[in-house]
Amino acid sequence: QTIVHAGFDPFFVSEDEVAAGALEKKGVRVLVLPMTLAMGALPAWKGLIYATNPVAFDPYLQPRALSDASRVKPLPAKAEDFARELAGSGLKPEASVRDLEGKPMPTVVVSVHALGTDAAILCVLRDPVGQQELVGADGVVHMVDDPKGGRPIEAASLDVSSFAGRHFFDMRRRVELQPEGGRLRLDLPAGQAVPVAALPYGAPVLTVDVTRKDDRLKVAASEKVTLPHVVRMAVVDKSTGKEDPRLSRNLLLQAGRVEVEIPLAVEERARPLEVRLTDILTGASATK
Repeated sequence: QTIVHAGFDPFFVSEDEVAAGALEKKGVRVLVLPMTLAMGALPAWKGLIYATNPVAFDPYLQPRALSDASRVKPLPAKAEDFARELAGSGLKPEASVRDLEGKPMPTVVVSVHALGTDAAILCVLRDPVGQQELVGADGVVHMVDDPKGGRPIEAASLDVSSFAGRHFFDMRRRVELQPEGGRLRLDLPAGQAVPVAALPYGAPVLTVDVTRKDDRLKVAASEKVTLPHVVRMAVVDKSTGKEDPRLSRNLLLQAGRVEVEIPLAVEERARPLEVRLTDILTGASATK
């Protein structure tokens, strides 16, 4: 909780992974050790180490002081103190969120998922708000949002200064976002995530070519992009306007192109079809 409320998104690492050099391989710069009453020799990894308890025993629970105890710092009890200490060491979250008044939002976590070396998905997740029982005018008890837990939708400011030069896309609303002063304004629904794609290029143009012949539906899609992109292909019955789940699927654009061939039933020869493509990362779309 302290780490999360300080604005960081921690991950767990096992003792075996530490011994195998996982800290170096994953580029870990801070290691937090819970319940550190007993500890063996620290790894050769160089970084900051925080512990919740002073070390008093060796791995065999024999009283023994840690030989390099000077490397271990006590974990601050308050999140703001922990964040301040790390900032003093030149460490801050890749992306952090605050309300529009600049105050921290401890109920919001920002996870950064790398897409190669120059792109990422920033997943901004807000805790659910509480609920309370309310007796309506008809005498029926129903649940409503508890205002003590915050509003159903809270406005927030996402710091994306670490991703200078990137283009940002709201993956749910399928629109490009324009940062101001290195920050993005977001509306955060309670209990939901807002995924934002940070890409090295702007909104691409998605093109599609569809050929229907010999009971085969051939679809070719292309974009001028350098990263792999997932595209949702919806095959719609034009007579009803409904998507056919048997024919629809996700496509993966490699090097900006993908082709797929879908067999059709004999009964579908007279059935009018429309192909609708949507790029999941950017929201670019095309219909044929």
